[in-house]
Amino acid sequence: MPAKRNDKKNKPEKKKLVAYIPGAGKGSGNRLYMTVTREEGMTDKQWEKYRAEQDDILQKKAKSGGLVRGEKMTFSQFLVLWYNEHAITNLAPKTINGYMCMLERMEGAIGHKKMAEIRPMDISRLFRQLHEPNIRQDHLFMATEKLKNLLGEKEVAQKNKDAKIKLLRNGRTNSKKVLDICIDLGITTEKWQQYFEQVNGEPLSELTIRHHYEVLSSVFSVAVRWDIIKENPVVRIQKPKVNKIERKRCLTSEEIEQLLKLLKTEHIKYGAWIYTALFTGVRLGELGGLTWDDIDFEGKTLRVRQAIQALPGIRTFVKVPKSKSGKRQIDIPDILIAVLREYKVWQYGEKQKYGESWNETGHVFTQKTGELMYPSTPTQWFQKFRAKNGLPDVPFHGLRHTYATQYLLLAGAGAIRRLQNDLGHAQPSTTEMYLHDKEMEERRKVSEMFDEMYKDAIAASK
Repeated sequence: MPAKRNDKKNKPEKKKLVAYIPGAGKGSGNRLYMTVTREEGMTDKQWEKYRAEQDDILQKKAKSGGLVRGEKMTFSQFLVLWYNEHAITNLAPKTINGYMCMLERMEGAIGHKKMAEIRPMDISRLFRQLHEPNIRQDHLFMATEKLKNLLGEKEVAQKNKDAKIKLLRNGRTNSKKVLDICIDLGITTEKWQQYFEQVNGEPLSELTIRHHYEVLSSVFSVAVRWDIIKENPVVRIQKPKVNKIERKRCLTSEEIEQLLKLLKTEHIKYGAWIYTALFTGVRLGELGGLTWDDIDFEGKTLRVRQAIQALPGIRTFVKVPKSKSGKRQIDIPDILIAVLREYKVWQYGEKQKYGESWNETGHVFTQKTGELMYPSTPTQWFQKFRAKNGLPDVPFHGLRHTYATQYLLLAGAGAIRRLQNDLGHAQPSTTEMYLHDKEMEERRKVSEMFDEMYKDAIAASK
């Protein structure tokens, strides 16, 4: 009787590989498997190398969500993956903070659903819910007269100053800020309701809902790009409409003259903010990011290479632009150089006054003892300055628009590329929108010229 064949001995060697999908939670859907087979004739070294190569491929698949794993991964699980593998790498901290606030609000409606099962109807239902009055879930509070009196007597921490200003102007703030302000002012938990009045039923604005749409669509587009789902369900529904509110974007030449005359009566530190924004077009964060090393008084140039940002509960920090266009050099006029020289002399005097208490950062614009400026400080001052002097309702960012419009008026539309560099725009199309403002200004001036030319004839006919 012939001997039995040892089949196990003749079978090729196999190895089972496993990789865990980040953020996919527990269960069978949280991992990927691959079985690799040793081909006949492979040396031990070749077999080891082949296994390592295949394991690397599997790990990369798992890192991207396991490829077409939408049938097993929920929206909440994907958000963890999106945050760790996309947001942290590609988005600025302030952008991530804003995105997460919106995504957390939407997660309640679709977080439990599998990515592959989310349909346009689910997204449509979600956006109907966003229009409901109590969707905010972040209870808002207003100040009572008792709190306003206390805020007038006592200071709050730097991070809470924006909330203080809002409350004094009958604005609203959230529960976290209420707690922070109570701590700053020594208000006990038993008495806080004497100082704050809760406001309910505040709906989201049309523009905020539109932002929710854009953020959710961008998240799903990443899932499509990673092959986790086949298509983006958000783009299949109608984009939320926003009724445009026409707001003056920039100052006219005459209003600029009025502004500069009014600034002569203000402190040099405020004038330096406005002059720099008006004659360079830098963004608010870039204004706070300027150091004295960035100002070349002899060469008459200003260098932009960083910006400041602030997040809730985090002190102001410096951020370097990710794109090449964000770093640039701008030619500056003598009028700005003169203001910055005067301001530097004043700042030197402040350093001498505070002595060891001065915190040297090298920044042009700082807090009173040298710390990084809070980004919203110039905005708040400019808002009060406009109201006090009856200036048009152009926000601080409107000074950037004003610079662009005046640049094109003086240099002509052919200078659009140079303006693109000054403004730090990555795309020419972003800069080209200022051509509309230039045309509006030119048309206004033509109308004024007609009035001036024929005013005597018109007066005689009356």
